[in-house]
Amino acid sequence: MLHSYQILSNNKDIRKNYSSYIEHILIDEFQDTNLIQYDLIKILLNDKKNLFCVGDDDQSIYAWRGAKIENIINFPKEFNCPVVRLTKNYRSNSSILNAASSIISNNKNRLGKELISFNDNIPDQKINLKSFYSQEEESLWIADNVSRKFNEDSSFGVLVRLTAQMRSIEDKFIKFALPYEIVGGPRFFERKEIKDILSYLKLANSFEDDLSFERVINLPKRGIGEQSLKIIVNNARREKISFFHSLDRLIKLDQLNSSLKSKILPFLEIIKKTSDLINKTSL
Repeated sequence: MLHSYQILSNNKDIRKNYSSYIEHILIDEFQDTNLIQYDLIKILLNDKKNLFCVGDDDQSIYAWRGAKIENIINFPKEFNCPVVRLTKNYRSNSSILNAASSIISNNKNRLGKELISFNDNIPDQKINLKSFYSQEEESLWIADNVSRKFNEDSSFGVLVRLTAQMRSIEDKFIKFALPYEIVGGPRFFERKEIKDILSYLKLANSFEDDLSFERVINLPKRGIGEQSLKIIVNNARREKISFFHSLDRLIKLDQLNSSLKSKILPFLEIIKKTSDLINKTSL
């Protein structure tokens, strides 16, 4: 952006070419513009000054990356233009709008506006403010309240600030047998890395779990190809034992080449070590 500004500032013919070509400038999220963007706008404007900006000074949250709230605050005076306030709100009820207004009104450096709810389908119930000591306590409260009000015709939305917060809430929904859907990402237990970890634990819990063995034998990559896996599987079928026991026996009988053996041993050790831990504590 700085380079673009320098080109336009130092080259009158280039600046004139662009300003005459661009008849209208429309900018959204104007409250997030920084100084160099603001200067670029001014240098590109022609004499007609066809500039239209949309923004909300109450939503300016990017000062940490250079956004200047003064850009939108000073805009009406600097460009001598009218301000159209969009005050009709179709998303929230009056209680939410009044609460938001009472908080944001403490900001001195703002253009100001009064939002009015225009959606009659939203019930005008009050906001309940709850404080919790831990994520677990909060999740339990959410699941318990949803469970009390839940029926086949009802639906609830849980908004979280961070995706990581959903982990604890999902866990409680599962315990309360509440059906749920994650919007914007997979469920925690459906993520690949979680399935991988669970397969390790399943195998450590039961050496007979061939499906889990097949999933993790080469996770992370250990250079165990199809031929190596075929040796293990064929031996298991021949001996009528699990894949894990087959691998363990092949190593003890020294029936695998040294290269493959060195790749396999750490895997066997971590499964056996985890199995020992499970016997001493809970899974």
